[in-house]
Amino acid sequence: MASRCEVHLRTNDINTARQMATLSAAETWRIERKYSRFDGDSELSRINLCYEQWQTIDSETVALLEFAAVCYQLSEGSFDISAGPVLKLWNYHSGATVPTAASISDALTLVGFDKILRNANQLFLPANMSLDLGGVAKEYACDKVANMLASQFGSVAALVNLGEDISCSLAVKEPWDIGVEDPD
Repeated sequence: MASRCEVHLRTNDINTARQMATLSAAETWRIERKYSRFDGDSELSRINLCYEQWQTIDSETVALLEFAAVCYQLSEGSFDISAGPVLKLWNYHSGATVPTAASISDALTLVGFDKILRNANQLFLPANMSLDLGGVAKEYACDKVANMLASQFGSVAALVNLGEDISCSLAVKEPWDIGVEDPD
């Protein structure tokens, strides 16, 4: 998830802690592998390669797109998972090069969540559009892991922190110690 990920557990049972940690890591990695734009074998990469054709997507992806649609609407278009063409302009592997204003302007013509067609479990991306689910997948993974821990380990409290997206498996009497990093 390109960030620090951790799970804090309130248990003295080392076997339970190992099981919870293993489950947490497995689910986080599953979601990372499925929705990473940096993994050429991911489901998201497959979706991005199949633009200009209707494609079937699974219920998990449908739910993420629904959430992204809500984010898009609430942000009045500022949060847009179709920003893939713009994000691809930054090459982090060769020293974080800054793209030109012209290349950014050209890429922006390919962006627009409102241009994506969806119905039930199908998706149609316009030509050369690509999605980046980084803004929703990490939050989704965090909530999913916390919910899985709650359902499978009942009364053992867990705080899941995936790159500062935080979720708790259950309410606790003794609060968790967390901090807010100074942006400066």
